Amino acid sequence: MRFSYKELKRLASLPEKVTIEEVAKAINSIGFEVEATFPFGDVEGIKFGKVLEVSKNPHGDKLNVCKIEFDDKTRIIQSTATNVVPGKVIIAFVPGSRAGGITFGEKKMKEIVSEGMLSSLTELGVSKDLVRDSYQEGIMFYDEVKDLSLDPVDYLDLQDTIIDVDILSNRSDAQSYYVMARELAAYFKTDFQ
Repeated sequence: MRFSYKELKRLASLPEKVTIEEVAKAINSIGFEVEATFPFGDVEGIKFGKVLEVSKNPHGDKLNVCKIEFDDKTRIIQSTATNVVPGKVIIAFVPGSRAGGITFGEKKMKEIVSEGMLSSLTELGVSKDLVRDSYQEGIMFYDEVKDLSLDPVDYLDLQDTIIDVDILSNRSDAQSYYVMARELAAYFKTDFQ
């Protein structure tokens, strides 16, 4: 079972100073086994943008040319996504942004320079099995975002660590945040929320 470090801390009312290492040690101490901990989304420099125009690349059958307004400038980004339409707010990797070990830049694609890449949920670090079928290949929209200068990493709370815990067959009840947070609250002597 995979748990969000931030969510477990919130539910178990753990002090801010409690580290991921201390939570993992506590989970091991209360009879479970932490298999691994890893960052939820290893991305930085991504931006919200509002799609202004979408047209077909005349030199490429599958490429759409998207004119997108960001907080710092308007960029052209090409994509094979078919659900992008004008007026929608999206997230994009712009030149200088990073995902894992990849830093994004400009790239000429079918005679037109693309200044980044549109981002789906899976490219932000969300496991494919947690994404609705309708968003598996498509771009997610964030129309509630009115301020394009907001940092998507903060807005979507992507600065988190996932704790992968091996749950014993006789403790299937621990496959929930409720039980795991309750156990952690008892371990750290805090008030369970």
